[in-house]
Amino acid sequence: MQIKVNEIIEYLQKETKQVYEYNQKDNSGIQTYTPLRALKDNSLIWINENKEYDYANFEQYENLVIISHEKNQTFLKDTKHPCFFSSDPRALFFDILEHFNPPEHFGTYRSSTATIESDRIGQHVYIGHHTYIGKKVTIGDHCIIKNNVSIEGKVTIGDYCVIDSGVVMGMDGFGYIKDDNNNNKRVPHYGGIQIGHHVEIGGNTCIVKGCLDDTVIGNYVKIDNLCHIAHNVIIKDNAQIIVAGIGGSTIIGENTWVGFHSVVKEGLIIGDNCVIGAGACVTKNVPDEKVAAGVPAKIIRDTFDENGVFRR
Repeated sequence: MQIKVNEIIEYLQKETKQVYEYNQKDNSGIQTYTPLRALKDNSLIWINENKEYDYANFEQYENLVIISHEKNQTFLKDTKHPCFFSSDPRALFFDILEHFNPPEHFGTYRSSTATIESDRIGQHVYIGHHTYIGKKVTIGDHCIIKNNVSIEGKVTIGDYCVIDSGVVMGMDGFGYIKDDNNNNKRVPHYGGIQIGHHVEIGGNTCIVKGCLDDTVIGNYVKIDNLCHIAHNVIIKDNAQIIVAGIGGSTIIGENTWVGFHSVVKEGLIIGDNCVIGAGACVTKNVPDEKVAAGVPAKIIRDTFDENGVFRR
């Protein structure tokens, strides 16, 4: 990877909507990228707002391009390195990195070890090894279905979705009634799963079909590895679920973040633009734009600060 500073500027001016400032310094360019903890010469790096960082450390390296939070301009005013300042340096860094070092392109592929019973598979779809696609499944265009995935029943997947290895979708949920002998009897499930566009589902996650209605995953939803999404759950657009368990018939609002190892009880409504803290156990509804944390979870503050900036 060889990148000149003027090439970065040209890309940002023509092909991205990122807002940034540039300190008007130049260098011979960079060859790689690196995290802060492993700095080396000729690297693209990014740093968030952090007043405790030793910014003088940058000066012992050659040919860095620094993507920094705009609040760090004072600390970097004397650096010899070119800097791009942004309110979201992480997003700016990865926009640049992805443009000059694009990720692997999967393309159209169907593994010979996959079992595909459906004839409703879109264009440019990748289906990996030992994956099962049931006959009632519909998959949109430009999807990536990786290895050892099982999708059964009435499941509809939109365009540009990524289903990581080990995902299981479409099985019955955990619901039981008592029979005449007072033994546990499974409740039959007649629903399906609807998944929107640009959804990503992490490895070994389970998504259960609805009991009567469908389980619904909105557009641009991102679900981490090792999550459980129970029957009849509705996750609205742009929500993020991180190593969490969502109980049945719960609604997760738009742009809501459900944090690491949290649990949301069944039948709740979590509003839009909410944050559920790591390890939280949510047993009550959470209104829009609130942060809930703890066991049991309690509302601790608003998600937007006095300047209207979203904060986790």
